[in-house]
Amino acid sequence: MIEIVVPAVGEVGMEVTFVAWLKEPGDDVIEGEPLFQLDTQKTLLDVEAVGSGRLTSIAASPGDLVEHHQVIARLLGVGEVESAVFAATALDGPDAPGAVAAATEESAAGTAVVTTAGRGGVSPRARRLAEALGIDLGGISGTGGDGLITESDVRAARVSSPAASPEPGIEAVAAARAEQTRRAVAAMTSTSWRTVPHFYVTLDADLTDGLAKTRPTTLICAAIARALREHPECNLEWSGDRPVRRSSVDLGILVDTPAGLLLPAVRGAESLDATGLTVAIAEAVDRAKRGLLRADDFGARSLSISNLGMFAVDQFDGVVAAPDTMLLGVGRARPEPRWDGTTWVPRTIAKLTLSVDHRALDGAAAARLLTTLERLLQEPSWLT
Repeated sequence: MIEIVVPAVGEVGMEVTFVAWLKEPGDDVIEGEPLFQLDTQKTLLDVEAVGSGRLTSIAASPGDLVEHHQVIARLLGVGEVESAVFAATALDGPDAPGAVAAATEESAAGTAVVTTAGRGGVSPRARRLAEALGIDLGGISGTGGDGLITESDVRAARVSSPAASPEPGIEAVAAARAEQTRRAVAAMTSTSWRTVPHFYVTLDADLTDGLAKTRPTTLICAAIARALREHPECNLEWSGDRPVRRSSVDLGILVDTPAGLLLPAVRGAESLDATGLTVAIAEAVDRAKRGLLRADDFGARSLSISNLGMFAVDQFDGVVAAPDTMLLGVGRARPEPRWDGTTWVPRTIAKLTLSVDHRALDGAAAARLLTTLERLLQEPSWLT
C-alpha cells in the first residue's frame, strides 16, 4: 500500500488548490504517469504517481484547498484490501469532501461550488474566466470529471446569459493571470520579509575570464554551486525552527514572465558540467515562460539567483525566498580598470549581493562563501 500525498509545491504563504484526478477510483496506476493536478496560484501542474497500484480511498475533490504532505488517496498492490477505517475517515470524516460539501459555498468573486455528493468544483482557469466575464458559477452544471466546471462550461453559460460581460481578449485574460501571480508573490514576499532576518554581503566579481568560456548565468550558477559544494555548512534550508543541511545543490532561477515572477529550480547543479547546466537553466526558464512548472520546481532550494544584469542595475538587495536561506542578486557587468601589478587593464566586473537568513548563517560563514566564489570566478580553469 502506498499513500498518495500532496507534494511540497507552491511557495510559503500560497494556497494550493486540488484541481482534478486524472485517474478514476479503482483504476490501475503506473509509477510516473500523471495522477492528479494542482493549482499553486502561480501555475497548474500535473503530479505524477510515486508508485504503482490500484487507486482507492480518494480524499480530495476539485476545488479543495490542500496542504503539503496531506494524504489524499492510496494505491493498493496486488491482493491488498482497502482499510475500512481509513476509507471511512477519508470519505466520511468531519473534514472530508462530503462533509464540507453539505452546503454550497458562495462569494462575490464566485468561488468553488461543491456538490452534495462531495465532487464537482471549479477548475482555477474556469474560475478566472467566470470572474472576467461576470458570470455566476452557482447556476452552472459542470461537464468535467466528477462534475468539475471547466472553461468550456463557463463559455457555454456566457452564450445563454445576456447579463454576462463580453468575451475578454487575450490581454484581459493575461492581466487576470498576472494579477493572481502578483497576489501569490505578495503573500510569499510578505511572509519571507516578516519572518526572515536579512543581512547582505557584496562582492565585486571579475567575470572576464569566465565569460570567455560560457554565458553569464551559467558561469555564476556553476561557480556558486561549486562554492556551496566546498562549503557544505552553507548549503541549508530552514525547516521548522532550525537550519537543515541539504544533500545536493539545488538552485532557484527567478524568471520574469508575462504572468509574473516565477521560480523554477535546477536540481543537482553541483553534478552538471557547463553544457549540462546551460541546458538545465534554459529548460527551467522555458517551463516558467510556458506556465509548465513541475512539482520538483517547488520546495526548498540551496539558493535562488535573481539576475538583473540585463537592465541598468548595478546592485540590489533581494528578498530571501523562504524556506531558502540565501538569494544571490546579480547586477550588470561593466568594464572597469584593474591594476595587474604592472599596468591598468580593462576587466569585466559585476556586483553580486548575497542576501542571507541570519538565523541560519552568520556573517563570517557568508563571507567565506563569497571569498570562494570570488576565487572561482577569477580563476575559472575548473570550468568544463
